[in-house]
Amino acid sequence: MKPLFSGFFALIVVAILTGCVTVPANRKPDLPPASVVVKTDGWVRWVPATSRNSAVYFTVENPSLADDILIGASTPRARSTELHNTLDTGFAKTMQRVDGILIGGATRFDFSPDGYHVMLMDLNTPLKEGETIPLTLEFKRSGAIQVSFPVMMIYGGDQD
Repeated sequence: MKPLFSGFFALIVVAILTGCVTVPANRKPDLPPASVVVKTDGWVRWVPATSRNSAVYFTVENPSLADDILIGASTPRARSTELHNTLDTGFAKTMQRVDGILIGGATRFDFSPDGYHVMLMDLNTPLKEGETIPLTLEFKRSGAIQVSFPVMMIYGGDQD
């Protein structure tokens, strides 16, 4: 009888260890921690007072092994913000709104005029060269990160 009991006990242990135990359906898996770092080299594109929209460019480093996603941004200087990507169709460059931007684990991601960037839509007041614009970046894992970048008068598709 002892071998039968030992075998039954071993079967129960194996069932528990292999995941044959139910978990409540409403339980969500814990997200691994991530901690993106927004570099201070960012800038806001100066636009004439007649322009209602501008863009923000910056660099994000993700030292964590966990991916993160930029899911939004906000600033008191614009009525809304959008995440955009610049697409080159071969004939013209166009911007496309995106819902999120993946920041891979252990990577660096550059937001640039010829790529992904944050659009400031419907500016409240004209931008002045040299002033600093506050911006809150919202990441899926890292949460809200407060940054501020200077307004710079840079033309063309490249910041250099």
